[in-house]
Amino acid sequence: MTRFILRRTLYALVTLFILSLTIFAVIRLTGDPVTLLAEPGARAEDLDRIRAEWGLDRSWPVQYLTFAKNVFTGDLGKSFNYDMPVSTLYFQRLPNSLELALAATLCGSRTNLSSSAKGFLMNRALRSGNFPRD
Repeated sequence: MTRFILRRTLYALVTLFILSLTIFAVIRLTGDPVTLLAEPGARAEDLDRIRAEWGLDRSWPVQYLTFAKNVFTGDLGKSFNYDMPVSTLYFQRLPNSLELALAATLCGSRTNLSSSAKGFLMNRALRSGNFPRD
């Protein structure tokens, strides 16, 4: 059992690593985030200053290692759009997300239970021969 848990933990860590690399790469391949942060018509010096401020002037491996270190320490960074820590935004929205997940689970469970009951009754009627046939 211990071997099973260790193997599953290893698979989970590898999966999280690959997922983080994929997210990091997709974000970097979609374009230069500096163009979203800078005002339209910004000078090259302004763009360089923004790159240095956000650490986008470093190489991709250095950026990824910084990203991974920050995530492991709980620092999710600063939102481009809201200019506040991402963790603050996350925890502000968490109660609504949990409420929505609970409502979806309850609706799904109710649907599943009613379908199971109908299936059980249909199976019972077919086996007993009391099911009307055309």
